[in-house]
Amino acid sequence: MKLLYCDETNFEKSSGDFFVYGGISIDGNSAEDFSNEIEALRTRMKIPRDYVLKFNPGPAGLSHEEFIALKKGVIELTAKFQAKLLVNLLSHDIASSSQEARRFGVNTLCFHFDCLLNRVKTPGLVLIDRFEDKKIVGCCRFRGHQSKLLKLSQSLSD
Repeated sequence: MKLLYCDETNFEKSSGDFFVYGGISIDGNSAEDFSNEIEALRTRMKIPRDYVLKFNPGPAGLSHEEFIALKKGVIELTAKFQAKLLVNLLSHDIASSSQEARRFGVNTLCFHFDCLLNRVKTPGLVLIDRFEDKKIVGCCRFRGHQSKLLKLSQSLSD
C-alpha cells in the first residue's frame, strides 16, 4: 500500500502569491523506517522535540548552515526511501478563497496519486492535514479495497 501525506503552505490568500499544496508518497512498508531515520536525524542535529519540522523558519539556536544541512538530510532520506513528491501550485488570484484553493489542491493531488496507484497496481491511503472543509467530504470515496478502508475510516472516527 502507498501512503500520501499532504500539507499546504501560503494558505492566507494574497494577490499575486501562490497557494502550494503538496504531498509525499511512500510505500507503507517503509514508512516506519523512514520516520525512524527522520527522528535519528533530528537527534543528531539536536532539533528540539517540540519543533515542527518545516522548511522555514528553522528552529531557534540552529545556524543557517546547520539548517541547510538539516533540510539536505531530509531530502537525502526522502530519496533513499524512494518517496515521490506531488505538488500543486495555484495562484491565489484564480481561487475565490483559501478553502477553494485547498479543494483544488486536494483534488489535483488525489487525481495524480490515483494515477500512480493504477500504474503500480496497489491500493493507497491519503492523509490530509487540517481537514476542515465540509464540501470536500462528499468528494472522498473508496476505490478498490473498500471494505478494509471503510473499516479503517470508521475505526479512526470512533
